[in-house]
Amino acid sequence: LTIKTYLDTKTILGKYNESHNHEIGNANLRFTRISKETRELIAGLLRSGVSSDNILKHLHGDAYAEGDSDDSDDDENLANSSTPLSRNIFIRSRDIHREKKSIESEHIQLNQDDGQSTRNWAEKLQEKKHVGSGRCIPIAWMISNSGTEATLAYFLQLVHLRNPTVIPHIVMTDRDHAQINAVRRVYWEATILLCWWHVLHAWQQHFRIPDHLELWEQLKSWIRIKDRTEFASAWQEISRRAVEEFADSTFYNYLCLTWGAEDIVKMWSAVFCIDRSILEDCDTNMLIEAWHHQARQDVGFEGENLEVMKRRQVIRSSYEQYSIADIDIDAEEPAPLYLVQSKLDLTRQYEVDLEAYTCTCLDFPSIHFCKHLCAVQRCF
Repeated sequence: LTIKTYLDTKTILGKYNESHNHEIGNANLRFTRISKETRELIAGLLRSGVSSDNILKHLHGDAYAEGDSDDSDDDENLANSSTPLSRNIFIRSRDIHREKKSIESEHIQLNQDDGQSTRNWAEKLQEKKHVGSGRCIPIAWMISNSGTEATLAYFLQLVHLRNPTVIPHIVMTDRDHAQINAVRRVYWEATILLCWWHVLHAWQQHFRIPDHLELWEQLKSWIRIKDRTEFASAWQEISRRAVEEFADSTFYNYLCLTWGAEDIVKMWSAVFCIDRSILEDCDTNMLIEAWHHQARQDVGFEGENLEVMKRRQVIRSSYEQYSIADIDIDAEEPAPLYLVQSKLDLTRQYEVDLEAYTCTCLDFPSIHFCKHLCAVQRCF
């Protein structure tokens, strides 16, 4: 049935066609809406902890053979079946996942209005003493459907106006020009860094990793190299591969033009990340997200102190993976000064001072702790 209306007239025109312009019956079932009762059933099972596979088996019954309950290749066979079927037969993992996301959003978006949802989150955090206690990082939220440079700059200017004494020392971004330009306009003293995950993600968008596995491994290592000479040597090898493996040197040109300028390299290369704390590293965002995923607590997004987590990791690796024996440590005069031999470079020694609690290795500035300090404490 097709209905049409026109301006300046109350006449309604209708045209009825008794034949369907699409398939009907089983062939059309998978394109219809999942019933409200079924969606409520799925939500109830998910809240009870039932796995997606078991939910599918429950909904599909005996329609599929064992192990084929989510194989869309069988849809055509079912669609051509002469036996009347239920819509539930065509439910897939993606439908279960969509319902799971809807349940998760209930705990994330506390109100349909984004502004009220943010206020509800602030009240929730205040009740748990996470806001106003002086123990947290100051946060300002921008709720907007516009990410233009003008909008971002206006927001930052408001933040600066309300908090004139708070000047960000380092700003982490994802190579978004609007963000970078807005930050430079308002907080020109700040150092802008690029998140390693976003840099690597941008690079891998320009080739298929399975076709260039060695190049991909080199790129992942290159971004973390701290020695200038080693960094330059790695770039020579990456340049060679990029020229040889890509037609017209497209990927090589992309790296040079987009990421090779000196002011851009300073934003992402570990060569310029010497003597930074763990909170200033370009992989801090990745560490926070990874550890938050493993240690999610009652508020929904907090985990243990980042430095404490890193310190535990150092101690664990010192004992298990990089075991340093007392034979590798020499006591110097005056005590308590120790020289610890590197396990990777036998010609290098690191100076550990237990009185000042310092080490000359590159890892120490990150959390003021390292495996060499750990080894000296353990052995002496």
